[in-house]
Amino acid sequence: MQPLDHGILRTHWLTREQLVERAARLRSPLVLRCIDDYLAGQRRPLLGVGHLDMDGARDIPAVEIA
Repeated sequence: MQPLDHGILRTHWLTREQLVERAARLRSPLVLRCIDDYLAGQRRPLLGVGHLDMDGARDIPAVEIA
């Protein structure tokens, strides 16, 4: 098991609904976006989002893959 990042006290396993209830407390808006993409069947390497800054990520529209 890897050590937690600085400032993180513990980890929790939550349902999507529980995450939505806590959206303001998530480290990044990408948490829910990645979960929603996964649930929609979209699979992409994380290299596609690794360069995004956390403050600007909310303003980036989702990409639909046909």
